[in-house]
Amino acid sequence: MRLIFLLLLLPYLPLSAQELDNSKPTQFIGTELSFSYRNKELFQGLNYTFNHSKFSLGAGIKLGVKSSYFQSSLFPQLNLKFSYLPIQHTSSSSNKQLNFGPQIQLNTGFQRVATVHSYSDFLLGYDFSYGYKWRFVHSLNAGSYLEIFKDDNKNSYTLKSLTYYLTFGIQYALN
Repeated sequence: MRLIFLLLLLPYLPLSAQELDNSKPTQFIGTELSFSYRNKELFQGLNYTFNHSKFSLGAGIKLGVKSSYFQSSLFPQLNLKFSYLPIQHTSSSSNKQLNFGPQIQLNTGFQRVATVHSYSDFLLGYDFSYGYKWRFVHSLNAGSYLEIFKDDNKNSYTLKSLTYYLTFGIQYALN
């Protein structure tokens, strides 16, 4: 009988030795400016980020423009970001928090030149943020780039390359 009681009690024993995580989920909305090396594109957009404990999940929509303004082509880009933030430091005097860790990012965009071009990026890099209610964000990501398009004769082409994104932004905490 004692053995059964100890086996039933065993799963709860380690919980008493662990600290309780009292951190609340935080939601941010912000704007970002990013530069892509691949085609020398500049993106400006809005994003939404959900932070909980040491994880961050973000989604956004950006409007891109080629650095050659003679092309005068604007195109949208959707992105998803996932960050693991093992380095978190809170300043005791100003209550500002510094976060740093690895990030995975997926971008996809569409552009109509003569036909529709589809762009996709799978990127790895780092995520850095600093602040409390207003937060400065920065990330640098590099990875693979895939472009798919059809010519006038409906022949499909796929181009693969490497690219990187340099991003700076400002976020505001909603809660």
